[in-house]
Amino acid sequence: PSMSRRLVINLVLIALVAGLAALLFLPGLFDQTRTQGSSTSSLAPLGEQLDLADGGPSTVRVRRGSDQIRLARADGAWRMISPANARPDAAHLALIKTLRSTPPERQLADTTLDSEVSGLDTPLVVQYDDRPPVRIGGPGPTGATRYVAAAGALWLVALPHYDTLSWHWTDWLDRALVPESRRLTRIVLPDYTLSRTHDTWTLAPKGRRPAAAADATAAAWQRAAALAVVPADHRRERLSRVTLVFADDSQKIYDVIERGPNLILRDDALDVDYHLAGNRIDALLNLVHPGLSK
Repeated sequence: PSMSRRLVINLVLIALVAGLAALLFLPGLFDQTRTQGSSTSSLAPLGEQLDLADGGPSTVRVRRGSDQIRLARADGAWRMISPANARPDAAHLALIKTLRSTPPERQLADTTLDSEVSGLDTPLVVQYDDRPPVRIGGPGPTGATRYVAAAGALWLVALPHYDTLSWHWTDWLDRALVPESRRLTRIVLPDYTLSRTHDTWTLAPKGRRPAAAADATAAAWQRAAALAVVPADHRRERLSRVTLVFADDSQKIYDVIERGPNLILRDDALDVDYHLAGNRIDALLNLVHPGLSK
């Protein structure tokens, strides 16, 4: 019994010593963690480090290999101006903004990392206005960071959506078939014509589809977006044509290149093909919608 009592006492003493050690060392550890966190957050965003204007850049150039695009901002809105004059994709714009406005997680002292580590031998190059080019390399050692180099410095920057994007110039095009701000007034399809009077859509020829199909089809066009935009395949000829007429009497024309098993629409002005899923064929061209009788 005396040995058991001594064992219990010894265990209690060990526990007390461990508790005292924790009280002494853990606050220091927490302070060190907070210090590391504050040093990371104290880094200025790349836009500040590159001395960009407070309002942000007015032009952006992006290069990946032989693909180069140019963007310009006017009246607060961005537009692609080369190699095509077109609406840009919002996801690509958001990443370019993130690159400019997000503080780097860490600046690296070694700016001569092996290219196999940094991926900066085949970078995505972004240039804001006339400032030094920013090179985006490969994934960092942790999380969603990327190696980013500019003006002789090297950082790790969190770019969480980078891997979901592709960088051919057609990937920069907005995938929406109808700009969100544009109001459709007439839709000329291969087999039907839809016309808008105030907020009501009428259908010609009448009787081949329920009246509600006109409203549903107009709404489907207003929301339609491609799965992918690719350079036009000129080996394939036009099957038919769709003409969209807007409130200002301007028009947008899409040539129907395929209407089964998928839907492919060509924009001749941009020389690109919009690829849509096969389940969009009925909704956009045939006036067939779930819940509506044929």
